[in-house]
Amino acid sequence: MEKEVISENKYDKLCEKIRYGAKDINELIDIYNYLKDKKVKDYSGIHENAHLFFLDGLLFKTESDRGSGFSEVDEEFFKSEYLSKELKSEIYNRLKNYNCSYDLIELLNGEKLINDFTKEEIEQIMNYDIPDDNKKDYSYFCYFIDDYLFTLDGEGVVEYIKETYNKKLPIIMLEKSNVITRASYYSGYGVDYSILGERHLFSLYKKFVKYYPDKAEEFVKLVNYIPRITATEFINNYNEFINNGFDSDFIFKKGNISIDGVYNQARDFVGTVSLFSLLGESKSVKEVEVEKDFERRMNDSIKKDFNEMVRDYNDSKTKTINETTKTGKTYKKF
Repeated sequence: MEKEVISENKYDKLCEKIRYGAKDINELIDIYNYLKDKKVKDYSGIHENAHLFFLDGLLFKTESDRGSGFSEVDEEFFKSEYLSKELKSEIYNRLKNYNCSYDLIELLNGEKLINDFTKEEIEQIMNYDIPDDNKKDYSYFCYFIDDYLFTLDGEGVVEYIKETYNKKLPIIMLEKSNVITRASYYSGYGVDYSILGERHLFSLYKKFVKYYPDKAEEFVKLVNYIPRITATEFINNYNEFINNGFDSDFIFKKGNISIDGVYNQARDFVGTVSLFSLLGESKSVKEVEVEKDFERRMNDSIKKDFNEMVRDYNDSKTKTINETTKTGKTYKKF
């Protein structure tokens, strides 16, 4: 049966649940189910699997919308039994004709959630030997699954992510928090929460809690020690933080001008643009002082809001642990 093609306008209305957040998990489930037998047409062409295209957009949310990140409903959906079952079916349908082992078939058709898979089970899926004719398509699908795995927190999943990315993981964490990793990209920009604000920093903090829990508090110190939270200064000092073994005790780099990683004519261009940004456009002394005061207040606000988000997050975790200890029951939020 030929799939119905959804117009860009109709699909865009469904995607409001991505941009503005769904009220509950059932809204996302209903959209996903509705799109399972649909195609999507947009400016780039026709996407054969509308439901996966929708999920891809939801997964990309942490890297868009100015770092708005995932809502609690988004995270509940990612960790749900429903989505785990759906994605296991997607994986199975792509592998079933390629001599799947009995154990892999049992795994993909069983009750075990993907979030509970072991590192070895995930590796078996992600590294499956596909014939050359379909290898490219399966590799693309695995990139999509990889984004999904980053939303999970199971022991095997975390172990797989850490081992797969190894020393590159801290930089991948920055990218997954909607921060471009080249300091030169933001060269000349001042403090601006839409480029680097409390949500970006908190998103990164939660990734430290997940992948480097013993270094999470050191990351908080890093944020509070940086005098000005411009994107360039933060990235430069974040790199120093990594190179210093996730220790915030080092001499901080200052200044929001950077041409690192930029060469030849591009280097000259970035340097010129940064200089104009630094000097301003014939601004009066009063205008410069007003801007500096505004930037100071924004800098303080970003740090204050970030620290409050961290405190609320940890208080919530402590409350859950205390309730579990008191009742002797295991509570799972998702």
